[in-house]
Amino acid sequence: MLIRLRGPAAALVLALVAGIAVACGSDSPAERLAAALTAHEPTTAAPLTTDPVAASKTLVDTFDGMGDATVDVEVNDDDTEFTWTWHLPRSATSPIGRPSSWTATR
Repeated sequence: MLIRLRGPAAALVLALVAGIAVACGSDSPAERLAAALTAHEPTTAAPLTTDPVAASKTLVDTFDGMGDATVDVEVNDDDTEFTWTWHLPRSATSPIGRPSSWTATR
């Protein structure tokens, strides 16, 4: 299932992607951002964006709103695209076959 981001979340994702400089090596800003998001560390991730204040609030709200869900964030080879995979706890999934995880790429 593809998640369509709207409003502040979409603006944040665009700002994240647009604001990250293309860098070489395993320690690029995009990879640091992906690692911080995967670790649910909004205070580490926010300064890596073009608008740290707005990003901090949006990321905190996102992680708080997702509760016990976990996320894996990966970046492509040229640091221009993020793939987010959210995993919901078993108790939050439907017994009628709804998926327990969603992936979105931006």
